[in-house]
Amino acid sequence: RRIIISSPTMSDDDYSYTYSDEEGSYHYSDASDNDDNDASMGDDNSNNNGDNNNNEDDSSNDDMEHASYDIQIENAYYEAKQLRDDMNRQEALDGFEHVITMQREHGDELKSSSRKWTFKALKQLVKMHLGSSSAASATCTSTADDNNQEQLQDSQLLQSYNRLLDYIMSSSGDNIVTPNEIEKGINSILERVSSLAIASNYNSAAHSSAASADATEMNRQQLLAMYEATLKVFRPKGDDSDAAPAVCVNDRLWFKTNLKLGQLLYEMNETYKLQNVIKDLLRNYGIESGGGSSSSTHLLEIYALQIQLYSRQKDTKKLRELFRRAMRVEGGIPHPRTLALIQELGGKMHMESREFEMATKTFFQAFKSYDEAGDPSRLRCLKYLVMAGMFGRS
Repeated sequence: RRIIISSPTMSDDDYSYTYSDEEGSYHYSDASDNDDNDASMGDDNSNNNGDNNNNEDDSSNDDMEHASYDIQIENAYYEAKQLRDDMNRQEALDGFEHVITMQREHGDELKSSSRKWTFKALKQLVKMHLGSSSAASATCTSTADDNNQEQLQDSQLLQSYNRLLDYIMSSSGDNIVTPNEIEKGINSILERVSSLAIASNYNSAAHSSAASADATEMNRQQLLAMYEATLKVFRPKGDDSDAAPAVCVNDRLWFKTNLKLGQLLYEMNETYKLQNVIKDLLRNYGIESGGGSSSSTHLLEIYALQIQLYSRQKDTKKLRELFRRAMRVEGGIPHPRTLALIQELGGKMHMESREFEMATKTFFQAFKSYDEAGDPSRLRCLKYLVMAGMFGRS
């Protein structure tokens, strides 16, 4: 055997050694020859490290497979959105359903950040069915077939919305979707449904027909069902009355939904149900017992709903007391429309009591609040203001 040395000094950093049983010789090479030697040493390295490489390959394949599912489900979601934007309604609906199926089949293999696609897809399904209902309600005339089609679309809307709520309940303990994301999503849906109901009311007023009245009532019932379904899932903190363990705690969403429900019940003239909603709001915010734990803003919003009820019931004593209480609230920043509603009803109360000077001042404040909110009701309030001024000078 020969040892071939080309330098008087050798370092492990500069040289590498291999021994071949077949050749029976030593050979060394410096770092500059690594690329050539890698090819000749491949067999030995694969024999020595075969098991490690196999384990690394398996792990790498698993990571690639998981990453592949993450990419596939994300691509499927955005492809469905593109189909929706291209007005391919049925294909878009099928695409969102495919996203839900993919997450159900490969949910355990997805990253935590990729497990929100079902929530997003369900939201899109609700909005698409809502868009169909909106288009159907926008028509001024309707036939029996149109009414049947609208009922089918409303049914599909409620089914998709209930699926979304069921998913929120089932995933509430997994923290897959944050409470803020849930609140934002549910609020956006309910706002759109409320806008649809308001538009239907305007259409019904402009076209006073039996079909328009039926459509308005149908939209109200649909909206009522969605509010009630929402309140079965969400509750305020500290409310343990008949609450299932799976129910989600979200104060703001529960409060806003109850206010919307109360306003709808007022429009439907459901006095008894409205009184129960007001009691729930007062009780859960510590107002009824004098706890004062709720914010001034929430307090004024509840008062606005309650003042509407007393005004309809012609209960002047309770109305006057509550109006004075509302005007003494400080520190809140309610929506200008909320203040305008309270002030307008207060002005009507003063008019009925022939307190024309107070009525003029109150209507003027209501007009300014409506104007700040950009609400067309300011024109109606302006008429009351002029009338109060005329009676005051007579």
